Amino acid sequence: DSGYSFEAGQYAYFSLSDSKFKDEKGNSRPFSFASSPLIKDKIMIAVRNNSSVFIKNLTELPAGAEVFLSKPAGGLAFSGDLSLPAVFISGGTGITPARSIIESSVLSRSSQRIHLFYSNKSESLAAFLGDFRTWSETSDNFSFIPLIEDTTNVKWNSEFGIIDETILKKYLNDLVNYRFYLTGPEKMVASVKNILSENKVLPENIQTENF
Repeated sequence: DSGYSFEAGQYAYFSLSDSKFKDEKGNSRPFSFASSPLIKDKIMIAVRNNSSVFIKNLTELPAGAEVFLSKPAGGLAFSGDLSLPAVFISGGTGITPARSIIESSVLSRSSQRIHLFYSNKSESLAAFLGDFRTWSETSDNFSFIPLIEDTTNVKWNSEFGIIDETILKKYLNDLVNYRFYLTGPEKMVASVKNILSENKVLPENIQTENF
């Protein structure tokens, strides 16, 4: 047990004590926790290998290198209110806080009903597909709807396209009967938030976090 504690959906600043490459933007970046705080022997984050100097430094750290974490902060505050089912709508690396919350719900055998819509341009860019598929098969309270835009993928057996009103209404009944958590690229979050507002979802039932 590392002794470090956080809440599912939070983030922290990760700072490198040593770095291989000089980073003009500094050696610290914020990352959402992707793992559940119920797992005490490790902490998981997800990064896009975008060739930034910080990511190069992070991925090339030798075993045993020190990484300092700030106190956990903000992020996605999951209510856990059982009166409304929860719907996570995530894109890209915005999946990290959703994964943390969903893993916590599965591990604690919560009776909270959760749906996850997860959008990516291609299957190769979709993180944690195996985890979510396993949890959807083993938990009666978790439903997983992954989408990709790459229609050339003939082996893909789920949805194609982007998250829009049609796909939401295919899997959910009246949208006002859910609490929504939107995490992902700013354009995606804004688009889905607009759809929900047009369908009379109350503002207090929509939480957003841009990635």
